[in-house]
Amino acid sequence: MLEPFTLPFVQEGLLEILLLSVAAGLIGTWVVLRGLSFYSHAIGTAAFPGLVLADGLGFPAALGAKLAAPDTPVVAMVGDGDFLMTFQELATAVQYNIPVVSVVLNNQGWQAIRDLQIIAYGEEAVYATMFEHGSEPLTPHIADAARAFGAHAVRISQPDEVAPALEHALALGGPAVIEVMVDTGLGTSGGLAPGWWDVPVPGYFEKRRAAYERERRDERI
Repeated sequence: MLEPFTLPFVQEGLLEILLLSVAAGLIGTWVVLRGLSFYSHAIGTAAFPGLVLADGLGFPAALGAKLAAPDTPVVAMVGDGDFLMTFQELATAVQYNIPVVSVVLNNQGWQAIRDLQIIAYGEEAVYATMFEHGSEPLTPHIADAARAFGAHAVRISQPDEVAPALEHALALGGPAVIEVMVDTGLGTSGGLAPGWWDVPVPGYFEKRRAAYERERRDERI
C-alpha cells in the first residue's frame, strides 16, 4: 500500500488535465494546503469543492464540470468515504457516457474524523470512524462495484501504477474509477490536521482540556 498524500506519484499523470475536482476531508486539505505545487503541473487546473465542505460532492461536481467543459479532461480525486456517498451516480455517468475519471484513495474509513478524535481525545476515544468488523478492515471492493455499473475500473496499491492507470483511463473516453489502496496508519494517513481545530474537550480529560483552553486563548484569526 502506498502513502496517500505523497502527491508526486500523481503529478506526472495529470500533466494535461485542466479540471480537477477535489473532495472534502483529508483529500481536499492535503491537496490544497500541502500540494499547491501540484497545480503548476496542469495549466488552468481548478480545484473544488475541497477542504471542509460537505462530503459526497467531489464526484458529482466532476460530472457537472465535464458537462460544462466537454472537451476538457476531468478527474475527481476523492476518498472512499466521500465517493461512497454518491457512488450511485456512476449509473448516470455510464448512462450518458460522461467520461470522468475518479481516483478513489481508499483508506477504509472516515480517517479525517478518526484523526481529529485522536488529536482531541486520544486513541482510546476513537469511535465509529473506521470501516471494520471487530479489528478486521471491512471495505467494499470499489473497483468491482464500479465495473458492475459498466464503468472501467481497476484497483492498484503501488505508486508506479498510478500514472499508467490514469493515462489509460483518460484514453478510454468513458467513465472510469481507479481505486488506490492506501496506508491507513496515523501519520501516513495524512491525519495530523494542519492548523488548530476548535474541537471542544470535556473537563474530565484534564490535561487535554487545559491544553485546549491554552490553545484557544492563543488562537489568532
